Amino acid sequence: MEILTASQIFEVLEKEKATGNLLPLDQDFYRKAEDYISILKNSGNEKEVSNIEKLVKQLRHKRQQKLLIYLAYEKPLPKPMPAEEETLYNEILKILNKNDEQIKVTRIKILADLPEVITPEGTM
Repeated sequence: MEILTASQIFEVLEKEKATGNLLPLDQDFYRKAEDYISILKNSGNEKEVSNIEKLVKQLRHKRQQKLLIYLAYEKPLPKPMPAEEETLYNEILKILNKNDEQIKVTRIKILADLPEVITPEGTM
C-alpha cells in the first residue's frame, strides 16, 4: 500500500491551483491522505498533522469549485477521479436534471387592456 507524503499532497495542491482544469487524481487519494494523517497522529506530531489537514482541505475545496464549474458547463470529468468527487458530481447532476424536468413553460394570454408603463428612462 502506497502512503502519501506531505510533499506529494502539496505538489498536487499546487498543480490544481496552477490550472483551471480539474486534474486526474487517484481514486483512493483521499484515503491515502487520511492514512498518512493517521500515521502522523500516532507519532504525536500535531503541528504537521494540522498542516497536512489544511492542505487536504484546501485541495478538496479547490477541486469542489472546479467540479461545480464542470457541472455548469456540462464538461465530462477526467479519469481517474476520487470516488468521493465522482459521487458528488453525479449527485449534483441528478439534482440539476431533476430541476430541469420540473420546469414547465406556461403561456398566458392577457385579454384586458393594460395601461402603458413608462420606465424612468422614458421608454415604454
